[in-house]
Parts: sequence; C-alpha cells; structure tokens
Amino acid sequence: MEWLTLKKFSEISGISEDAIRANLKKGVWQKDKHWIKAPNGRLFCNPKEVEQWLLGKGA
Repeated sequence: MEWLTLKKFSEISGISEDAIRANLKKGVWQKDKHWIKAPNGRLFCNPKEVEQWLLGKGA
C-alpha cells in the first residue's frame, strides 16, 4: 500500500505523530506528495516519498 495512516506510519518510521503533524503544519512535507487528506478527514503519509525527503532527494 502506498499510503499509511499517520498512526501506522509513526509506528513503522519511529517519527512521532506530533513530529509528523508539525511537518505537515509547517509545510515541510508537501500535500499530495508526502501526505494526503482523505474525504473522511483522515491523514495519510506516503512512506516512499518521505524516505526520499529524509535522504535529501525530494523537496
């Protein structure tokens, strides 16, 4: 699966949900690339894109 809930992504990545939300709020991670908001309001992260960001290969 390409997109994971914030909770699941936090468990897998070791990045706290608070830190994830801070990255979203500050615009560090791009909407529709690193994260999306589903029609029901839930937030999801794309682990592959975040990994590229961590490696300095993605804006």
